[in-house]
Amino acid sequence: MNTPIIQSYFENPARPGTFDCVYTPDPLNIPYFKLSTPRNERFKAQGAVKMIETWTREGKPLFSGLVPLKGLENVLFGNRLEPKSKKSLFCLIQDGNLMQMHYFKNICPRNKALQRRFLLEYFRNQIQTAR
Repeated sequence: MNTPIIQSYFENPARPGTFDCVYTPDPLNIPYFKLSTPRNERFKAQGAVKMIETWTREGKPLFSGLVPLKGLENVLFGNRLEPKSKKSLFCLIQDGNLMQMHYFKNICPRNKALQRRFLLEYFRNQIQTAR
C-alpha cells in the first residue's frame, strides 16, 4: 500500500472552522483550510456532510465535499484534482481541535465505494503494523 503524506492542522481560535498547518514546510502546500456546511445540492446528494476549501494567490487549490467513512468515527474523506488532471484521495481524522490529513498523492479509486474500501484497508494495515 502506498504511504500517504500526513499533515496536522489545529483549529484557529480566532477563526472557528479554520485549521492552520502545524508543520513547516508544508509538503502539500495547504497552509490552512476551512470547513463549512455544504450548500450545493450536488454535494449533499453525494453524501457530503462538510466542505473543505483553501485559497492561495493563484486560486483555490483545494475544494471538495467530505463524506463520512462508515465504520470509523471522526473520519471524513474527499479528493483533490492535481495538476494534469490526476486526483488524489485524502481523509481527515478529527481529534478535538486537531485535524490530521492523510493524503494519497495521485491515488484515487474511481468511485466512493472503492475509495471507502481503500481507506478501510489502509486503516486495517495501520492497526496491524502498530501491534
